[in-house]
Amino acid sequence: MPPTFGEFIKEKRLEKNLTLRKFYTKLNYDTVNWSEIERGLLPAPDDYELLERICSF
Repeated sequence: MPPTFGEFIKEKRLEKNLTLRKFYTKLNYDTVNWSEIERGLLPAPDDYELLERICSF
């Protein structure tokens, strides 16, 4: 089964050796929400600008 959005983002974040706090602080986004997204408890955001910033890392 392919990874969920959250699993994919977490995998890429860890490949860059970034902690959850460090990565999302750089994006100016709440780490608690992203922790829940990475664990599949919340759906992927629909904020296109935020997704572009994540992809730029």
